[in-house]
Amino acid sequence: MTGRQPGFLSSVATVARTELRELLRQPGLYIFIPLILVQVLGNSLLAVGAFDTPVLLTPGTSAVQIANQVILLVLLLLLFYTVESLERERTTGLSQILYATPCRTAAFLAGKAVANSVVALVVLAASLVASWIALLVQHTVPFSFAPYALIWGLLLIPTFLFWTAFVTAIYAAVGNRYASYGIALSALIYTGFRTLTREISWAGNWPLWGRALRWSDLGFFETDRLALVLNRVMVLGGAVFFVALAVKLFERRGADAVRTIHRLAPRTLGAAALRLGGFALVPLAAWTVLVFQVTNGLEGGVFKKETKDYWAKNLKTWLDAPLPDIARVDVAVTVDPKRHALRSAGTFTLVNGLDSTLAQIPLTGGLDWNHLKWTMDGKAYEPEDRKHLFVFTPERPLAKGDSVVIGWKWDGFLPRGITKNGGNTDEFVLPSGVVLTGFEPSFLPVIGFMEGVGETKDNKTEARKYPRDYWKGITRAGYGATAWFPARVAITGPAEYTLNGPGVCTRNTVKGGLRTQVWETDHPIKILNIVCGKWKTKQGHGTTIYYDPAHPYNVEEMSSTLDAARHWYSEWFLPYPWRELKLSEFPALAGYAQGFGTNITFSENMGFLTKNDAKTDATFLVTAHEAAHQWWGNILTPANGPNGDFLSEGMAHFSTLLLFEKVKGARGRMEFAKGIESRYGDRRRVDDERPMYDIDGKRESDETVMYDRGGWVFWMLYDFMGHDRALAGLQRFIRTWSESRDHPALQDFVASMRPYARDPVAYDAFVKEWFEDRAMPEYRVTGAKKEKRAQGYDVTLTVRNTGTGRMPVEIAATSGERWAKPSKEPSYRESREGIVLGAGESKALTIHCSFSPDKVVVDPDVRVLQLNRKQATVSL
Repeated sequence: MTGRQPGFLSSVATVARTELRELLRQPGLYIFIPLILVQVLGNSLLAVGAFDTPVLLTPGTSAVQIANQVILLVLLLLLFYTVESLERERTTGLSQILYATPCRTAAFLAGKAVANSVVALVVLAASLVASWIALLVQHTVPFSFAPYALIWGLLLIPTFLFWTAFVTAIYAAVGNRYASYGIALSALIYTGFRTLTREISWAGNWPLWGRALRWSDLGFFETDRLALVLNRVMVLGGAVFFVALAVKLFERRGADAVRTIHRLAPRTLGAAALRLGGFALVPLAAWTVLVFQVTNGLEGGVFKKETKDYWAKNLKTWLDAPLPDIARVDVAVTVDPKRHALRSAGTFTLVNGLDSTLAQIPLTGGLDWNHLKWTMDGKAYEPEDRKHLFVFTPERPLAKGDSVVIGWKWDGFLPRGITKNGGNTDEFVLPSGVVLTGFEPSFLPVIGFMEGVGETKDNKTEARKYPRDYWKGITRAGYGATAWFPARVAITGPAEYTLNGPGVCTRNTVKGGLRTQVWETDHPIKILNIVCGKWKTKQGHGTTIYYDPAHPYNVEEMSSTLDAARHWYSEWFLPYPWRELKLSEFPALAGYAQGFGTNITFSENMGFLTKNDAKTDATFLVTAHEAAHQWWGNILTPANGPNGDFLSEGMAHFSTLLLFEKVKGARGRMEFAKGIESRYGDRRRVDDERPMYDIDGKRESDETVMYDRGGWVFWMLYDFMGHDRALAGLQRFIRTWSESRDHPALQDFVASMRPYARDPVAYDAFVKEWFEDRAMPEYRVTGAKKEKRAQGYDVTLTVRNTGTGRMPVEIAATSGERWAKPSKEPSYRESREGIVLGAGESKALTIHCSFSPDKVVVDPDVRVLQLNRKQATVSL
């Protein structure tokens, strides 16, 4: 009879089968997996986007959206099952027998790892089922397995292998269950802390937590693909290293003093370290390259130093320096999406519109501009380079009305390198699309010093404090140019791309595989942008939607909304001055939309992947809001100072309320109004909120005040003044200020609207409460009851304003469902009474009804902004 050592694979299989049988007996697996499925499903179905609108999931977005929680849950389960699996033989007393068998240590540990990996597979399978259910519930986007295989398979499985190897190595080193838990949890908590504080980078983000995975259906990880590959190589190499370390350290025999001394001998230690060092070469090399790439990338040390130098060199000298107006822009841009490259050559014709002379002109250039050449009045020129702020000094100072032509030519790459750890990339030249804007020097210089560039928590200055009357006199624009200017933008790129710019396309030619489109403004403009992609088109009435073929779901709704916005905003505010209105989709490397003149841009996850329901038409909302910026933000540009953004974002929400009422009816407007009212109530900071006149965007809660409270207050002012008077005032306001070099603040708006008020005294009182102070009503109904009378029912109740502000409000006793389905016979009935309550005031009233009411509603038509609206409704 003969015996031989079992093979490696057969040993792994034997250990794995044994461990798997034990694993299946564990009750935790059957408890946690259903909980994980419910958690994942809930988070998927409740995902929200811009303005807290529900998101239409795709396989890729759902895989990325739940990746963080899946990673955390799997890592915790793997930690528990790996440690308990390794500890089992010792606690049951079988270790002396098992460790004496001829089964190799590597096979023994590998078998346990294979069995425990089933935990990860089961969690991923449960998450896949949850995602499939979520997509099925939405019944819009078809299910596809490929994105899950890419994200969870190629990207996440290396994380699980690394973690299992790391935990095994820890246990092999310390040989104690609790010490292993402590060390592993400490490493996990430290990584999580670094992620939450956004200090982690690709070189340390082994779990791929945080913003590392930024998905777009239009292109797969194009900005950080190299970082992802290097990170996964690092993690897989680290897993191999820890496997080798675990095999080396795992003790199968009891401690022996002589063996320990021999193992600690320098020669023995050196030989062991040398052998293990070979396994560390790959992860160490990948880590080194990642550190270098991050340092030289978009958010690395080199970028931070360059921007900080720009800030420090120019802040005191050029912050409020006088600037010329743009009289004309001519620019030719060539984009090469495959190489992430672009070239720009163009000219600014600049004119002095000030009463004083201009001796110098500062232009901010890009950090990634190469082979830069400048001209002034057609001649080569070398401006003073103040860390990318280029200062031009004409031969003679420019008197009022004098002009100068400054030209440039450069090439570069955008984005320049990788991000620190994923996250937003606002402007880019990528195969999935191109986005370039005049807000940054991405394709042409920015006139003047850019105040926010280079500010960090270490060198941030105190926010500027403006006096309440800062708006008097000439005020700069909050963004874009001070005055209107004509422009010609020529864009060249691959023939398969559509290349959109501002204005009207006057030439579209293809030669040698390259397309050139020339765009010229048929009416002057204030800011330029470029957006390119491989699109299909949807033509409307003077509007065009450019969308990716993978996202046709909301295009019809977006097109009809854009048509309605162009028509009604033109009638209500000012006729649209341009011939065309375009809306183009770009990849969701950043989740935003921007309403440039004639050339609106939408990230794919706004509008195109917005989910609608019976109450709130979210696609209509985001499209109407961004279309409103053609008027509030472009035709009229607000002031650079406190409260100016109310005339952009607040007015866009107000315009959306008007359009909802006109197109979708009263219910559409009311549901949107209740949505932003609830959002404001949830996000405001009562102890930190300032009056609307003082909002400057510097505090956390300022955004909801500008958007949500601002839109509501403009609506209530419109309701207070009446439709005709309010629109007459708005038309005069936008016409007057759109033609001025001065730019309006909220105080200018209030003063401009006052002559159109029926009662100026009441108008002033409204302004004082809502603009100068922080009025916020909150109504409560108490003692509500109904009594049968000969002619119907009497409802008696008391209404109290527990908040602030004094507003007229209606109280309704109602019966039935107000918004019944079309298939049902209308059964809604109501009786109303109007009251006026100031802060802390209450009033008892009786409502006579010819029917039997079932509830009392304060402000049934949603016309008064208030807190906790749901509590202002009581059942009878």
